[in-house]
Amino acid sequence: MADSEVHLLALHGNGGGASRYQLCLPHFASQGLKFVAHTLPGFEGRPLIDPVLGWPELIGDLRQALTQLPRPRWLLGHGIGASVVLQFLQDHADWVDGAVIHSPVGARLGQRRFPRLMRPTWMRALVKACLSQPWLMPIWSALLFRRPVPWRARRKFFSEYARCQAFGGFFDLLTADWFEGLRPIDLSAAVLLWGQQERILAAGHLEDFQRLMPQAQVHVEPDWDHFPMLESPEHYARVVSQLVLGPRIKWLPGPDRLPAKARYLSQALKAGLPVPSVALVESGTELETLPGRWAVRSAHPGEDGESSSQAGRYLSLLDVAGPDLPGAFDRVAQAQDQAPVLLMRMVQARWAGVAFLEEQFEEDVLNWTEGLADRLLQGHQPAQRRSLARLDFGVAAEPGWPGRVQRLLFQLRRSFPGSWDVEWADDGERTWLLQMRPVSAATRRQEWFTAANQREILPDPPSRFMVGILRLCQNRLFDYYRQFDSSLPAGRPFLDLFLDRPFINLSLLFGLMIRWGLPSRLVTDNIGGGSLPEVPLRPAQCLKKWRVHLRLAWHQTRVVGSTDRAIERLQTLGQMAAKGDAATCIQSLQSIYLTLVHQMMALTASMSIPLFLLRAWGTSPRFEVESTRMVHDLEPLRNLDPESPLFAERLRRYVDRHGHRGAFESDIARPRICDNPLAWVKPMLDYRPSPLAKLSWRERLAQPLMWWAAPAVKAREELRSQAMKAFLQARLRLLQLSSEQGLTPQQLWSLDPQELLSSAFLSRGFWEERQTELERLKSFHLPDLISSFDDLESYASGPARSGSRLSGLPLTRGKVRGRAWVCSEPTSSPTLAGPLILVAQAIDPGWLPCLTQVQGVAIEIGGDLSHGSILLREMGVPAVTNLRGLWGWVDEGEWLELNADRGSLSRCEPPA
Repeated sequence: MADSEVHLLALHGNGGGASRYQLCLPHFASQGLKFVAHTLPGFEGRPLIDPVLGWPELIGDLRQALTQLPRPRWLLGHGIGASVVLQFLQDHADWVDGAVIHSPVGARLGQRRFPRLMRPTWMRALVKACLSQPWLMPIWSALLFRRPVPWRARRKFFSEYARCQAFGGFFDLLTADWFEGLRPIDLSAAVLLWGQQERILAAGHLEDFQRLMPQAQVHVEPDWDHFPMLESPEHYARVVSQLVLGPRIKWLPGPDRLPAKARYLSQALKAGLPVPSVALVESGTELETLPGRWAVRSAHPGEDGESSSQAGRYLSLLDVAGPDLPGAFDRVAQAQDQAPVLLMRMVQARWAGVAFLEEQFEEDVLNWTEGLADRLLQGHQPAQRRSLARLDFGVAAEPGWPGRVQRLLFQLRRSFPGSWDVEWADDGERTWLLQMRPVSAATRRQEWFTAANQREILPDPPSRFMVGILRLCQNRLFDYYRQFDSSLPAGRPFLDLFLDRPFINLSLLFGLMIRWGLPSRLVTDNIGGGSLPEVPLRPAQCLKKWRVHLRLAWHQTRVVGSTDRAIERLQTLGQMAAKGDAATCIQSLQSIYLTLVHQMMALTASMSIPLFLLRAWGTSPRFEVESTRMVHDLEPLRNLDPESPLFAERLRRYVDRHGHRGAFESDIARPRICDNPLAWVKPMLDYRPSPLAKLSWRERLAQPLMWWAAPAVKAREELRSQAMKAFLQARLRLLQLSSEQGLTPQQLWSLDPQELLSSAFLSRGFWEERQTELERLKSFHLPDLISSFDDLESYASGPARSGSRLSGLPLTRGKVRGRAWVCSEPTSSPTLAGPLILVAQAIDPGWLPCLTQVQGVAIEIGGDLSHGSILLREMGVPAVTNLRGLWGWVDEGEWLELNADRGSLSRCEPPA
């Protein structure tokens, strides 16, 4: 309906009438719409005929006003004025050709506080008097308006409450029973209009009115509060005119039966997130009348699914002007082989990109660029990557556009728990949500790992057998903390393995501090981590997690008793291992290791406070523990002839007490004292421990702190000693069982536990390959602190050939060797034989035929969140992107090794 003679009769809300549209009148005239503002009886000095406000008088007056306007004619109602329009349409829908219902009153009245507050007559009179007081106008202005309103308009707005006879009567007319009694309205040319920033009537009320007006299109303006006709009169007139005079298209949010992309945007709009005006369009015939710039986007039913995103598979056109919209519609619909398509108001982006929100992590990952992000998403533009801390953990927002993105992601996460892939654009004032879909394939994260505590108890590298036990346990070690807080990540290992070396996940512990509101220095000061930012104590977050802290504190008060029970469990596990088969031994070893680590965590936490205070006081704690007793118990052996019977007897006693201990004893493959006690004892016979110095006055004052820590320290040593006894029992049994299979101890400990159970070592050439592999692993020298993105090959003892390796962003996991298939465009089939690694400057979903024919993919330009990267992760193909300098670095057919675990590509020799 594009008739320039359309008349629009407008009613305003409680307290005012036609004057509230005064600022809009010239702007409506410029839009070609005949706009008439009407004042109902009881407003702005118009007297009520009946002293008791009732529907007959209001409906009769409105009907008389409409008879004076020629058709076509529309009704516009705002607030309570919109409620009057709804009542009018119950019996007089044929009197109008359309209606705009702007933020009506009526839904959820039984739940809202203000209507309940206004039930007493005296309260209505008091509120009305307060609203009209000039000296209170600054306070009411701050509460009701987000943007500046001209002073004259503001004075008129509030002063009219004094003359409003109908103010209190509407609280008797508009009740929950009235709303429940309304019948569905059959009016196809109708619009439900709302502001996304509404503070008086939340946008969530929309759903109630959609059920009342099922044929109405819904339009949500992101920047509007409750009074846009006063705050943004020109914009208000333009939007309303477009809705009345423009084509009939289904603006979101709409019904739930929508394509996934449209459905998620619809839900985001209902949740109050900043989404540009977006419509689901079936035909492009009338779109040329829409002013402004638009994005025409695909809406295929297969897009944005939970298991497959199909990101970038279908065409989207950006920055399209109104006259070009029909053609753009046809192109997008043809590309997806069906309608409808999405029509979204274009955001003039200064920064744009994509963000990954994953519940497992304490930071959200961004790929971003300046301007539009279309080339970035297609993988044809280098991405800048950064991480943003999650605001739901009490961390302060960053300045500028990153902070606006943080706030958007915080809003989204609060309304939609889970993991989301989000496209966004920032225009310099606001960050807009352009698209959201479930994460179908997680991105690779850069995490930091430390060898602290591990190199003290394990050799470098540990035996393959022990590495296998650690691998079986690594995903259950963090369960100790999860027993206090079930919201902690469940899918991230506390311990990870790099070139058969165990490293503690420093980022996971850092995230634990973030989630619990504790200072990050509790982690970084104890076990390192200079690459991690410093986060201070956040009392509000601590208070939010008070139940967690209370459970943890209660557990620590009982830690000595729980250690006694853990020791009993270790004794039982050791006995099981001593009598069981290989599978029982391996299962027992897992349980022994988990019991040891979990109880050590509890004991370490228990003694952390007194030990911290001792260090702060400048004293060194003194405790008589198992390790010191191992030295003191050598005293009876000194000055004896090693060949004498007395020496042998005393050595036997020593072995009975300490024979289960040894160097690097946490590795079951390492020898124990009992294996060769004389070799252990002889070097220490001439050692004489120095007598302890007398306690200084500072140490005497610190004695209560030592007494406080002593029970936990003693319990920890006893726990470890018992764990090593259980380890010894399992070790001896495994040596016995493997000997029966004809294995030497060296061969046994070079096996993975699963290999031992499956007899994989029986294959021809196994031992030669294993020995070569173990020798290669020994040649690496890893630093104490590494990143998950580190190129571990760079830590080999021998320097790599110059120019033989490139490093980039790992997208997936896996290592593959193959010949380079260098492609400048996605050809259908390669000309090479054998395993292939695709080498490309950039890829998008159009490369899918090529991706199915290769064993690995190396890409020069792209981000790890681009559409092509998402596709590669979903396929599981070993892939690395952002390999700077790749193009021209490798020739067709050259042999390459792609290590997607570490993000590296290197030249290699062809297989023999």
